[in-house]
Amino acid sequence: MSTAGKIIKAFMHGSMPQRAQDGFGAWYIDKENAEEKEQALYEEWEALCSHGVRDSCTPAERRRKLSILHRKMGVQATTRSRKGIFLNWYLVAACLCAVAAISGTCYWALDNSKARVTTCLVATASSKGSFTLPDGSHVWLNSGSRLEYDGNLSGGRTRTVRLDGEGFFDVVKASAPFVVEMGEMSVKVLGTSFNARNSKSFPENQVTLSEGRVKISCNGREICLLPGQQCSYDTGTGSLSVRNVDVSNYSSWTGSGIVFDNMTLADIATNLEHWYNMSVRFGPGVDASVRLSFKLRHEAVGETMNILEHLTRYRCSEDGQGILISTDNINR
Repeated sequence: MSTAGKIIKAFMHGSMPQRAQDGFGAWYIDKENAEEKEQALYEEWEALCSHGVRDSCTPAERRRKLSILHRKMGVQATTRSRKGIFLNWYLVAACLCAVAAISGTCYWALDNSKARVTTCLVATASSKGSFTLPDGSHVWLNSGSRLEYDGNLSGGRTRTVRLDGEGFFDVVKASAPFVVEMGEMSVKVLGTSFNARNSKSFPENQVTLSEGRVKISCNGREICLLPGQQCSYDTGTGSLSVRNVDVSNYSSWTGSGIVFDNMTLADIATNLEHWYNMSVRFGPGVDASVRLSFKLRHEAVGETMNILEHLTRYRCSEDGQGILISTDNINR
């Protein structure tokens, strides 16, 4: 095994001293012996897939194995970074992720015009991600979310991306429509801003429009949204519905904090669902119209539940479905 291979293997499998890990990003980015480093990374990446052949893996299996690799490289360490991580499925996928996590920057370098490249943008479970796409559009990814696209989003009839999780899109207007595929729903726009959620943690996929117009296609139906409207698709029943909403409740998670100023508990719960990317439910007897004022920045979910308990005297607890706000007595 080459020297570069030994270094990469030691880093990925946790046998490298912490002091050496701290300098790994700068070492990999350095152009010296670049081909040797890329080849060593390629071999390590291939080893994650069955029989050493990357294409033998299903997309789901590949994502699962990549998640394991992320954990080995420390990408999911607790961090406040909102820059996120660029991943590339071609050759340098795993290691560029490590470089981004260590150096604190999004570093993506691949010069191969003959290859059709799939790029994956990832926000880890402990942070949110902010990215500028090749066409100039901007996307914020909520924790545990990913966005994939092929090529550089140019030269085709559409600019198509695939969303798994939650993202807020600020799309640059262009002749080619921008399409977000999210399960059985697809969202088609020219230039606009909207929030989209496609997460197994919630029973509904949602698209909430802030500006412009979008066309939503789902199971043979098409719906056009206006600003302030939300389209929901119930993944269990297959029903599709549209309603008017306060769009700020569905986009505040993209900021560095939230200020609740005399806001109802119902609206606060909606904000918290997106801030923590987990369901918030009310038990029988809870008055969701009660108004509260407080602000959040980097509080963990447990700290926020303590704040709500103190202000409302309701019980806030976590279960397998998310957060439950109930009238159970609080022992104080």
